[in-house]
Order: sequence, then C-alpha cells, then structure tokens
Amino acid sequence: MTRADEGAGAEEVLQRISRAGGPAEQPIRVSFKPDKLVDVATGKPEEPGRFAGTSAVAFSGIARPVPFHSLLERLGLKLADTAVFPDHHEYRPADLEDLRRRARRSGAELLITTEKDAGKVAPLLRPDDRCWAVRLRTEIVDGQEQLECLLLG
Repeated sequence: MTRADEGAGAEEVLQRISRAGGPAEQPIRVSFKPDKLVDVATGKPEEPGRFAGTSAVAFSGIARPVPFHSLLERLGLKLADTAVFPDHHEYRPADLEDLRRRARRSGAELLITTEKDAGKVAPLLRPDDRCWAVRLRTEIVDGQEQLECLLLG
C-alpha cells in the first residue's frame, strides 16, 4: 500500500482491504519521500530544500496532484500557480508556452514538476527555461520483513 503516511486515508484503505478479502496479512506499507530536485534540462541534482522560499509554477499530469502540491509546500516552495493536466498527459509545445506565460504573469522563478512528467517535457524545453523535477524515494513504513520474504523467497 503506497502513501501509507497520509493519515486517515491510509486507515480507510486498510479497512477496505480487510472487508474485501477478510482477515489477511497486514499489507506492506510504503511512503514516498523527496530525495532530490533535478534540473530537467541537465539532470543536475540538488537537495530538496534548495529552493525553499522560491516562487514556482507547479505542473503535473498525475492522478492525484494535491498531494504533490502539498509536498512542494512542505519543501518550502511558494506556489505562485498550479497547472493540472490529465493523468498520463502528453505535453505539447503549447502546454509549455502556457506554463511560461503563467510563470511570467505570477512572477514565478521556476517551473516544478514530477519526475514522471519531466521526461515528457524535457524535449520541449528552451535553454532559458528553469524547470525542476522532484525525485522521490520509497520508504518502507511497515512490513519490511514481509517484503523481503516475498522478494527473496
């Protein structure tokens, strides 16, 4: 179960799993933590707190953008604007033009996105674009031994 650190939502999922399948082993619970911020054009990594206090336009094409926005705010970024695209969105040059306009209009210093979306927008970036992506790492919250047994037999 991913996003195990999201509080009440995680408990609700656990209850649903229990009701659907009856008594079973406790699920392996995983959370995502920011590992690095990565320059989308160059691949240069920076520590997650590097841009604390910086204004940004956040954009993503993911199923649940609100937790992503909350993560950025916890990293200290000031979200000047957000752009939410459909999950698995294929970016076009017009999308990047819109993001640049949003950044100019709001006074944002950079664009920030998910690592998933970074690969899709990289070919569309111009040399003067400041676009960064959040690289996440997984952390086993509960069930490390159970996971190792499943993986190693």
